[in-house]
Parts: sequence; C-alpha cells; structure tokens
Amino acid sequence: MTATLAEMPQENGHNHNSNADTTDQGSDSNNNNNVNPKSMTQPQSFFSSSTSQSSESSSTTSTSSIPDMVQLHDKTFVPYISEAAIQTRVAELGHALSKQYGDDSPIFVVMLKGAVVFATDLMRQFGGRNCHVCFLQTQSYRGTESTRQVQLLLSPPAGELTNRTVILVEDIVDTGHTMHFILPLLRAQQPKQLVLVTLLSKPDMLEQPLDQPLDYVGFTIQPPKFVVGYGLDYNGLGRNLRSIYVLKEQQEQYDTNGKNGNMEKDE
Repeated sequence: MTATLAEMPQENGHNHNSNADTTDQGSDSNNNNNVNPKSMTQPQSFFSSSTSQSSESSSTTSTSSIPDMVQLHDKTFVPYISEAAIQTRVAELGHALSKQYGDDSPIFVVMLKGAVVFATDLMRQFGGRNCHVCFLQTQSYRGTESTRQVQLLLSPPAGELTNRTVILVEDIVDTGHTMHFILPLLRAQQPKQLVLVTLLSKPDMLEQPLDQPLDYVGFTIQPPKFVVGYGLDYNGLGRNLRSIYVLKEQQEQYDTNGKNGNMEKDE
C-alpha cells in the first residue's frame, strides 16, 4: 500500500499509506507473555525527548546511522519510527499469532505492494510453525490522494481459502474503503476464520466503518500523518527504507504545536 498526507484519507494505494504514533519502545520482544497481542501501539517518534533507547541500543542499525532526511520526488521526509521499534513490535505480533494460530497451518494473505516487507518479517516470527502464503492486490490511490474507488488487480484463486484460517496482512488501514471492498471477497471463499492484521492504523481517517474489528495492530497514528518506508511509498519510492519516515512539514507542524506524535503501547 502507499503512504498518504496527514489530512488525506489513505488506503491501499500509497498510505493505504500506512502510519503510527506513540509507543513504549523499551518493550522486550522476547518477553511476549506480557504482551497484549491485540494491543495498539503508537510508535515513538525519533523527535520525542522521552523516547526509550533500550531497544535502539540492541539494534544493529542505530538511529545515528540512518539518514536525517530523505528526499522522495518533491517531498522531504524525516525519521519517525526506528527500525528497532518496528522489529520489536513485529516480533511481538508474530509470536502472538504463532501462539494463537500455529496449529492451524494458516494462510497469510498479503496485500500488495505495501505489506510485503511487514508480512515477510511477520512470517519469520511465526515460530517455525507451518503456514502458507498468497497475495491480493488492489488500487485506490493516485499520487497522495485516495480515489475512494477500489480496483481489484489480483486475488487468491477460487477455493484457496476455503475452510482455512486466513490471516490478512495489511500495511495500513486508514479510510477503510479497501477493507470494506476486500472482506466480502475473502468471506465468499468461506474460510474457517478470518484474522485481520495491520502494521499501522489511522482511526481518525476512517470513513467506511469496518464490519469486523482489526485483530492485531502494530502502531496507531494519531493524529494522522503521511509516512513512508518499510514497504510504504510515495509515488513508488521509499519502500526500501528500513525505518518509517514522516513528511517533514507535518513533523515541524506538530513540533511547533507541542505535539511530537509519541506512541504508547496499550497493554
């Protein structure tokens, strides 16, 4: 999926963008017994003076080694969620999914293109349990704006999901239009159960109410921001960034207003 500007609905195309906001980055990814698997985390911004450094120090990539600024087309982005914070949260989610669905040999349905990076790391954290994977692709973005008209480009073959535990993996849920479009398509194959997982959620952007709550959320972004990196793009660029970056002008706006967009884990 693709990233979107803060006040713009984001879904699937670019920020189907995906985005987040405040979290205690000091959580230990190995201590998953203390993690609420369905908790929504708001990732801590690099700009937060209260950001915990414990998880950062254990990462092979320190915050000081990442670019201070990234130029993608006509827009400038600055660091927002660190690689260490992302990997810690993904490990928590992967372990929780393994514990809950590991015996079901589930099938991960990965939303292209934005969720590929997240889904790859998530399945690596599935505890060595058996699982399958297939892909689904829609389009709803043009540049940074959602068209609100979702087009199906690729879907699982007929019968692929029947009587299976299906784990739908999204990069970001914002307007809700894409979810509203694809959930009936997946249910039409009569899966055993349908589990919704997203790296990022922007509840303030929701326009189309979901008929099924999100089961697992990595980070919540409030207020919404336009982000790129870790699979999220701006007009095709930025997916390969290991951390998540926020639009510079938006970060400066929140800094000026005394809001640094920290993320807190709700356990």
